[in-house]
Amino acid sequence: MVVGVGTVVADNPSLTVRAVEGQNPTRVVIDPSGRIPHASKLLHDGQSPVIIVQATDVDSRAPNAETIALERQENGCLEVSDILCALSGRGLKTILVEGGACTISRFINAGCIDRLHVAVAPLIIGAGPAGITLPPIDKLAQAQRPKIDIYDIGSDIVFDCDFRRSPDLAADPAYRDDRRADRCDPSAEV
Repeated sequence: MVVGVGTVVADNPSLTVRAVEGQNPTRVVIDPSGRIPHASKLLHDGQSPVIIVQATDVDSRAPNAETIALERQENGCLEVSDILCALSGRGLKTILVEGGACTISRFINAGCIDRLHVAVAPLIIGAGPAGITLPPIDKLAQAQRPKIDIYDIGSDIVFDCDFRRSPDLAADPAYRDDRRADRCDPSAEV
């Protein structure tokens, strides 16, 4: 399970399995600048391994976690394909990007998402942090149009967006190859 450090700073999540039976996932925090609070729950609960992905120029190391150091890109971020390659090298082939908005946006923009679950709840919260943010397009014809399944889960609706079944992407293998050319392991689910 992958989250950005902003999610850890804001929510102090456990990122463990609850309410159902199952094994806890390896927890991965993308933290290019070493901002993770060393008192974070996930660093001390011993529930499952924790991997912190940070830039090579960061000296700080989180306690009780493996650190993966990657080269920082010109924009200051870590390359999604480098993250996936590093995780694949540790045997992590199925990746759930849980959040936040910046992290999921970077994975979508890199063409490294097979499925996206979007929940819509009847809450009016006003202005707040931006959700998924992608580069603008000029025409709606350029928009990504994944196939969707819709699930009613009480008062919320979940859209299961399957980019693997998208007619515009599936019909154009060159597009998929171009968007995913930087993926380390094309057979890995993300």
